[in-house]
Amino acid sequence: MKSFSFRDKIRYKLDAVMSRGTIALVASLFIAAALVIIIITATLIIINLRPKPNATNIEMLWTTFMHVYDPSQIAYDEGSWLYKGIIFLACLCGIFILSTLIGVLTTGFDTRLQELRKGKSIIIEKDHILILGWSDQIFSVINELIIANENQKKSCIAILADKDKVEMEDEIKLKVPERSSTKIVCRTGSPMDIRDLAIVSPERARSIILLPPDDAPNPDSYILKILLALINNPHRASKKFTIVAGMQQRRNLDVARIIAKDEAHLIPLDDIISQIISQTCRQPGLSLVYTELLDFGGDELYFKNEPKLAGKTFAEAMFCYETSCVIGLRKETGEIVLKPPMEHVISANDSIIAISKDDDTVIFSEPRAFKNENALVAAQSIPLKQSEKILILGWNDRAGKILRELEQYIQPGSRIVIITDNLSAETQIAEMQNEFSRAQPELHIGDITNRTLLDKIQCDTFDSIIVLSNCVHKSVQEADAETLITLVHLRDISEKALKPLSVVSEMLDDRNRELANITSTNDFIVSSKISSLILTQLSQNPELLPVFTDLFDADGSEIYLKSAANYIRPETEVDFQTVVEAARRHNEIAIGFKKAGDTSAKSVVINPSKYSPITFKNGDSIIIIAEN
Repeated sequence: MKSFSFRDKIRYKLDAVMSRGTIALVASLFIAAALVIIIITATLIIINLRPKPNATNIEMLWTTFMHVYDPSQIAYDEGSWLYKGIIFLACLCGIFILSTLIGVLTTGFDTRLQELRKGKSIIIEKDHILILGWSDQIFSVINELIIANENQKKSCIAILADKDKVEMEDEIKLKVPERSSTKIVCRTGSPMDIRDLAIVSPERARSIILLPPDDAPNPDSYILKILLALINNPHRASKKFTIVAGMQQRRNLDVARIIAKDEAHLIPLDDIISQIISQTCRQPGLSLVYTELLDFGGDELYFKNEPKLAGKTFAEAMFCYETSCVIGLRKETGEIVLKPPMEHVISANDSIIAISKDDDTVIFSEPRAFKNENALVAAQSIPLKQSEKILILGWNDRAGKILRELEQYIQPGSRIVIITDNLSAETQIAEMQNEFSRAQPELHIGDITNRTLLDKIQCDTFDSIIVLSNCVHKSVQEADAETLITLVHLRDISEKALKPLSVVSEMLDDRNRELANITSTNDFIVSSKISSLILTQLSQNPELLPVFTDLFDADGSEIYLKSAANYIRPETEVDFQTVVEAARRHNEIAIGFKKAGDTSAKSVVINPSKYSPITFKNGDSIIIIAEN
């Protein structure tokens, strides 16, 4: 067996001490300084060398201490040269110890700064919004959360992502300049790692938003792993989480619900985006209605319990709020119903669902008399929209769902034309042939950026146009560039034909959406921002999930823009309360209106005051919630 020298053992001990960090090194230096002071003092006492003839042992100890920690004291020493020599040795030891101590402290401080830059320190917050993951969606989410928290004195958004902390902070400063009173804290770590999750205190968070990375090969798997890390954490508190996440594939929703049970509120993003595209392409201006309801910059959906409504019917409740639109109920059983029967009697424990500026603007008030009830058009069945011509440019995995959604809305005899250079579209359409009875899709293979092809099919003859991002075989930027080129051609065709085109286009990168320069309510770009808005709304109020599901689903109550002439006589001044009554007689709920001839965002008004005067002209629309 090999034997080690005393020197090797000392070196090993020193290495062990130095590896323990700054505190251990500082403690070792103080011990070394104490030993030097004791040894020097003991030597001077033994050989009886004192700075003063009558100096006590305590005074000699103090003198040595001062020379070790302040070597400049040697300039004032008196006594024999032997005394000065021994004290000089103490000063040399002090210089070595002090310089080493300064170096250790400086290194330790720098190391601590580097540790802080790594973002590994624990967040001590309560009721914060926690975002797990990083993608381009995060900036839209943060912006909306800041607006939502404007009425709070202090709020915090915590972010945990597998990304450098400083890089995250720099990007947020660049893209989210206005923070109001909201504090944003970033930490570096894997959201799928239980130990890293502990850094951001998920058990103390008000709600948790899950965002898969943009380059994740399987976003749903990423979400499922985070759910497992949160739910199965052996050290988690008994408090239930409020988790909000979007799943790409509906089939993965069941797995996620098995894992998280009632702690996660999950939305099928692909299905909802497909539903929004299919609805907005047929109703110019509907896009702004959705944006108004989903973002926190205008009016949103709120729940409010009002005992004064007990015993009143739902129809009566619609007229009891001057600055809010009542659109549904949360019954005392917990069931959420959008547009219940007008004769339904409200109980004391029921809560209304209202569109309002804020939760404190849902204020009960006694209804007034109608301003001009004679202006109401007699209730009659509104004719259904005739057969339509819809053009779909491009193809991706969402296209099949859009076709299925359109099948539920369009009338028999309609025509759907698809143009794409994606050869897989032919196979997918063939597999769905039996699902279409109202319109058989017509497929043409071609490049949607080819102006000659666009002119040949006469785009201006179609009632609505959908431009899908070709993200199957192309990168995000390539697909968005193709969409932008197609939009430029379509706008030029519109200008030359002197006819506005109803265009719904899909953009993957929100920065490219801004490049499209949307100036018309007929030109709506669906991007990751839509899903960000939905996730943010649910993070503030998870009970909105069934409301959104009903609004977007063709089987429930949806939002429609219908001709105002079906409800109110043109060129007659009324108040919005009268409009609500006109819609009620059709078993519908009026929530706003859209002025014809104006293509700006101001043309759409959501939740006007019940007593605001309005005069409708031919071509104006009323925004209503109805079943068809």
